[in-house]
Amino acid sequence: MDYAMHEGTYRGFISFVKWGIVSSALIVLSLYAFIEGHNAIIGTLLLLAIPALILGVVVLGSRRT
Repeated sequence: MDYAMHEGTYRGFISFVKWGIVSSALIVLSLYAFIEGHNAIIGTLLLLAIPALILGVVVLGSRRT
């Protein structure tokens, strides 16, 4: 494996970890809104933000190539 391929794999791994942390934080916030805050609307909106965020990253990420 050459150095450029190694760099590409590392960037992909870092990106995966970054977006995994962001989605985990959104899940925790939405669960807090559901359970402790008794606010189902905000919890639902936060849960719906996760697929929208993923779709936005995929669409915007394909344009940068």
